Formats: sequence, structure tokens, C-alpha cells
Amino acid sequence: MQTETLIRREKDIEERAIPHLRDLYDLTGKVALITGGAGQLAHQFAEGLSEAGAEIILTDIKGDGLAERKREFKQKGVDVSYYPAALTDPKAIYDMFRSIRENYGHLDILINNGGMTYFTPLEEMTHEQFSEVIEVHLKGSFMMVKNALPLMKKRGGVIINIGSIYGMVGADQSIYADSGINSSVAYAAAKGGMINFTRYLASYLGEYNIRVNCISPGGFYAGQDDEFVRRYCNKTPLGRMGDSYDLKAVGVFLASDAAKYITGVNLPVDGGWTAR
Repeated sequence: MQTETLIRREKDIEERAIPHLRDLYDLTGKVALITGGAGQLAHQFAEGLSEAGAEIILTDIKGDGLAERKREFKQKGVDVSYYPAALTDPKAIYDMFRSIRENYGHLDILINNGGMTYFTPLEEMTHEQFSEVIEVHLKGSFMMVKNALPLMKKRGGVIINIGSIYGMVGADQSIYADSGINSSVAYAAAKGGMINFTRYLASYLGEYNIRVNCISPGGFYAGQDDEFVRRYCNKTPLGRMGDSYDLKAVGVFLASDAAKYITGVNLPVDGGWTAR
């Protein structure tokens, strides 16, 4: 019986009209929620998804940052909603999803982008610091997914987790020198976990037509120390850090029907850093 159902499904897919490329990327009517919404990378995701037609909801612990982001988008003629909430606060997350259910009725896209770290050497990092980084990245993303599922299961959806090149490879400590930043052991552990969290979810949620993928960015320029930037760029095949729109179209691609047969994938956006 199951085999017959699968065959009918395949025939239904084959008989559909082939959509135009621009229609595959159209997100009109979709509702997208982005964590870490006051941050640099979230701005790219929100901008791309909104330009593709999606309604945008941002959440972050930084309420002032969310209000500023809303003002920025308003100047571009885009209205975004936001909910201040900490990823470590189960009640705040539950209340946010209850509000989303009441105001939108469904959720189509969830981007688990929120995170934090401490630039503390391994020998000096405290138990509390390590635990906080893991809790924000992994437990926070788990709670977001768990609360999102009731809004996604009936009509399918997309979950995009944000990993890192340092969840894929060990850090080159030589590029940091005395820049005041380094690659945190807790951050590396959390981002490695995000990548396999993605694989698990993709396998578990496929039957509900919920696709789950991961984007692992490399370094993005944000006014870092000049010497650090020089060292970083010298190690990167494309010879630069990420810019203000290198993630914009990637988020749209994975959220759209252009990627409707892609799930469980980790996509590095790193200028070739992990190729070496």
C-alpha cells in the first residue's frame, strides 16, 4: 500500500506544469521567523526573504536592536514584526509562538540564526560561559523548532540552521594574534552540534514535507582589527571576507521551491575557506 502511494505521488509530481524559474523563488504569502534578528547576518536573511515576498518576523534578546531594525526596513517600505525574547527563556519562546499563531495562523520558514560567544581562551573559559554558549545555540534552537512544528506540520515548511566553518574544521589560531578575538571552544562545539542537529531534523521531519538545511558562514567583515582581516583574507581562496549580501540569496534559495529536493545539507558560504 505504501509503495502504491509513493508511485502515485511520483506521477503527480511528473504531471505538474514546470514552473518558471522566477516562480520557484517566489515566497509571496510565506511567513518567516528569524532569530538573532538584531544581528548582522539576520539583516541579510530578512532583506532577501522580504524581497522574495515573505512576511518577516524578527526575534532577539535585544529589544532596542529589533526596533532599530524595524525602522531600517520601514525606510525601505518593508514592514517587519518583532518579538523581544531570549533563546534561553522557554516561556518567552512559547508566548511568542502563541502570538504568531494568533496573528498569522502558520509559519513557513524558521531561521535559527541567534547565538553568542565568549572570546575566552580554553584554559580561562568558565563552566558557566561554556554552558551559556551551548544553551543559546543548541537548546535555544531546539526550543524554537519544537514550538514551530505545530505551525508547520500541516502544510510543510523550511528550517534553516546557521552553523559555522568552525563547526566543520578546527580554527587556525595563527590568524588571531593579539586582535582581541579568537575561536572559542564553546562556539566550535555548538556549531558542530548545529550541523548534526540539522541532519537529525531532516531525517525526522521529512515525512511532514519539512526541509531542514544548514548554512555555515565563514568570516564576515564587521570592522575587525586590520591585521586580523589581512590574515583571514590571505587564507581564503577568494581573498576576502563575506560582505553585506553574500548570504542574502542563499537564504532565499534554501527557503524556496528552488531547493524543494534539498534537505539535510550543510552549505558553507566561506569564500573557499573550508576547501583548503
